Parts: sequence; structure tokens; C-alpha cells
Amino acid sequence: MQHAVKPTRVYVHETLFTDAYDSSVNLPQTYIDLNKPDFIGKIFEQYTELFEPDDFLIMALWGNDGKQIAEVFGYFGTNPWPGNPEVNSWVFSDGIYQREQRQICCADTLIVLGREEEARRKAPDLKSYMQNPPDVRDLMKSLDDHR
Repeated sequence: MQHAVKPTRVYVHETLFTDAYDSSVNLPQTYIDLNKPDFIGKIFEQYTELFEPDDFLIMALWGNDGKQIAEVFGYFGTNPWPGNPEVNSWVFSDGIYQREQRQICCADTLIVLGREEEARRKAPDLKSYMQNPPDVRDLMKSLDDHR
């Protein structure tokens, strides 16, 4: 089955990263490669329908008691650009969608999402926005920092 790849930015919460993630895991950069057998790719393969209405995604990864946690934020309603998009959110624990999970993220992630939205509104279009992430190194690391 073919899956549509969404523009995606992935962040790692540094203080919790080593709890659940093996640093040798080959995590993708801005665009998810669903052909790679990794944690993120498996989420996208198994839960494609969740992300279909979204224009782009922001993901935060962290560890909790040995479990791999992925918080995914899907933005839709950016046409016409920049719009004032609405945001869906999902939490995955060890790759399994936590439907009943009410906690969506920590305060650091909220700040990152705010900086992301400020950067998005200054960008001329989605492609430019995805190619120019905001500086959030004081809170989280991008996957590029883990390569």
C-alpha cells in the first residue's frame, strides 16, 4: 500500500531522549522516508489515515520509563497561505496510538510549537517554511543534531 508523505519536522527532547531511544537508530530528517524500517516510519505506515487532512506535521520525540513517545501535531487550513491553521494532536507510545491520552505535550514543546508558528507566518510558503526551521536549540534538538 502506498502512503502519502507529509512535510514533517521532527524534534527530540534532549533531556529524555536517552531514556528510550537507541542513538544508532536512523531517524529521518525533514521528510519522512516510509521505506525505512524505523519507529517514525512505522507510525506513518500504520496510522496514515490520521494524518491525511493535514498540510504538514511537527513531531516531538522523547522517552518515558523506557518507552518511545512520539507526539505528532498536524496542521491544516493553510490555504491561502499562511492562514490560521487548526491543529490536530496525537500521542504514540512505542508506536501505538494512545487514543485516550489527554496530556498532549510538555511546556518545552509548547514553546517550540509557538516558535514554529511564528516562523511559519513569516515564510512565503510551506516549502520555504519547512526548509528554514526556527532556532529552538535551547529547548530541543532537531534530528540533524543527532546524526
